[in-house]
Amino acid sequence: MSELTWSLRCDVIDRQRVLRAMSRADLPTDHETVLSGWEANVAGYHLQAIEELNQRITRKQIITSARPRVKIEPEAIDAGEAVQGSGSEFQIKLTNTGNAPLAYRIFPDCSCFLPMPPTDIPPGGSTIVRGRMDTSIGIGPVRHRLLISTNDVERPTKVVNFQVRVRPRYRTLSDAPDLLMVPKGFATFKVHLYASAGDPILVKSVSVSGLPGATATFNSWQGTLADPIMNEGPLQRSGTEITVKLDGAQFIGRKGLTITAETDDPHFRSITVRQTVQRGIATLPDAVYFGQLFGPATTTFVVSKPESDFKLAGFTSSNPHVKVTEVKAIKPGEYQVQVQYTGGAPKGWLTSILAGKTSDPDQPEIKVQVQGDVR
Repeated sequence: MSELTWSLRCDVIDRQRVLRAMSRADLPTDHETVLSGWEANVAGYHLQAIEELNQRITRKQIITSARPRVKIEPEAIDAGEAVQGSGSEFQIKLTNTGNAPLAYRIFPDCSCFLPMPPTDIPPGGSTIVRGRMDTSIGIGPVRHRLLISTNDVERPTKVVNFQVRVRPRYRTLSDAPDLLMVPKGFATFKVHLYASAGDPILVKSVSVSGLPGATATFNSWQGTLADPIMNEGPLQRSGTEITVKLDGAQFIGRKGLTITAETDDPHFRSITVRQTVQRGIATLPDAVYFGQLFGPATTTFVVSKPESDFKLAGFTSSNPHVKVTEVKAIKPGEYQVQVQYTGGAPKGWLTSILAGKTSDPDQPEIKVQVQGDVR
C-alpha cells in the first residue's frame, strides 16, 4: 500500500500549471505550450482522478472503476430534403448510462458542418447536440460521416452516417457545348439562369472574365427549356437570359472564361458559369515544362483542333538539346507530340521554341515553348 500511495501522490503538482504542457527538457526554453481545450480537459480528468485515489487510499476505501457509457440516438441521420443554401439542421442525443462523467467530441468528415462544441455529461445525464450542414455546394443526394469519439472504454468511437437530399436553389443551362469552337469573327452563346426552388432570383449585373474582347448582356426571360442533368424534360421556366459575345480575332488556342452574375439572393450573391472556348489549333498545355533535369528526359503535349482534318508536319527546335521525337495521330484533328531533352545542356534554365508546320491555311505554323531546370 505504501508503494501505491507513493505512486499516486500528487502534492508536488503545481495547480496553476494544469492548462499547460512542459516544453522539451533537453533544450533551453523560457516558455510553455498552452494545451488545446480537449487536451486540457483530459489533463483535468487525470488530476481529479489522482486526488480521488489519494483520498480513497487515505480512507482505505474499495475503488470501483469508472466506466462512462454512451448511448447515441439516432445512430444514423436522414435529414430529409433541404433547399441549396438554406442549411440542413439536425440533432443527436447523447446519454451517459455509466457511473462516471462522459467526455465526447464530434469529428465531421467535411468542413461544411458547423463546429459542435463538446460538453461533459454526468452519469445518468444526457445532452442534445445540435448540428447544421451548409448545403450551398452540392445538390442531389449528399452523404457524410460523423465520427463521435468518447471516453467510453467499450465503445470509444462510433460513426453516425448522415444523408440529406439537396434541391438546387438555381440552375444555369447553356446552349454551348462543353468546348465551343469559335470562328475568326464573332460568336455568341446563351446561358439561362432560373430559380428552381424558392423565390425568383433577380440578376443585378453580369460580367465576363478570362478572355479578351468577350462581353455579356442580360434580360428577363421565360420559355420552355429541358434540364437533362436533373432528368427534366421541356418545362415552362422563367428567369434571366445571358447573352455572351466572343470576338474570335482577339485570341487563338483554347481558353477558359467565367461569366459572373451578381444577384439579390442572400446565399448566392454571385453565380458563376464557366465555359471553355477554342479558336484555331490549340496546344495542350500552352507551354511544356520538364521540371528539374538531371539527365535525358521525355514528355508529351497535344495539338488539337476538333472536327478538323489538318495535318501536322515536322518540328524544328531553337535549342540543340531539345527535339521532337514522335508525332502520333490520336484521332482526327488531334496529335500527340513527344519531346525529348537529350542531355548535355549547361546547368541552369533551359528554354526552347518548337515550331511545327500544319496544313491549316489560317494557322500554317504553331509554336510551343519548352522550359526546364538543368541540374
